[in-house]
Amino acid sequence: MKQPEERDLQSQMELLHTEEPQPQEDPQPSQDMQDQPQQEAPLAQQEEPVLEEEEEEEDPVQEEDFLFEIEFRVRERDYVEFQEDFSRKNVKAAIKRSRIIGAVEIAVGILIGIFTFLDPNSREQYLIYIFPALLMIMGIWNIFSSRKSSWKTLRKNASRSYFSAAYLQHPLQIRFYADRFQQIAQGFTREFYWKDIHSFRENRHQFFILVKEKSCVLIPKKDLGDNEQKVAELIDKVCEVYGKKKYKIRNEEQYI
Repeated sequence: MKQPEERDLQSQMELLHTEEPQPQEDPQPSQDMQDQPQQEAPLAQQEEPVLEEEEEEEDPVQEEDFLFEIEFRVRERDYVEFQEDFSRKNVKAAIKRSRIIGAVEIAVGILIGIFTFLDPNSREQYLIYIFPALLMIMGIWNIFSSRKSSWKTLRKNASRSYFSAAYLQHPLQIRFYADRFQQIAQGFTREFYWKDIHSFRENRHQFFILVKEKSCVLIPKKDLGDNEQKVAELIDKVCEVYGKKKYKIRNEEQYI
């Protein structure tokens, strides 16, 4: 199939932003769709039923607004870092909760120890002091180890999720258009329009396209090469034309 030429990004997006894009059927993985002709077949050939020509008539501008495409792999470290960025608030809340519980345990242990010491009947029974001592030790542990243990638990769960997602073990492809993008994984295609995108995020190593508030497409930068600048410029233009928000993420907390 002939590769469509890249067109001026700004002019295409401004034109498409003024006109509501026509709804399209969700493309299915089919060899016929990969070999669609760009021109009508001669009259002699039209007498035979040709699926490619009928598909082309249904979507005559399928490739006209094509910009560029990228191919990449999402590795385990990429996925773990993605989970670290998007779960940061939950991890902070867990750390805070553990530290509060630790402080309460220490306080209760101290109070029990004091009342036990003041009780003349139990002053010489040293085994009674084991319980408040254990409480204080647990409290100290929760305060000083909560940060490390919370991030360790998150990474462990993220690694388990990564290996359970079969599509992440294969190369992924994204085709960018002026008004939408297509995500292709294991022969299946999903299409998203820029006007329906929730927002964008970016950190030092990745781009995130949030198709919904809690659903996103992860794009590692290290596999993009020269296309990294193209993706960054496209995201900025989409934010400008469609009024979407872009957030910068600082990844200092996850590297512990």
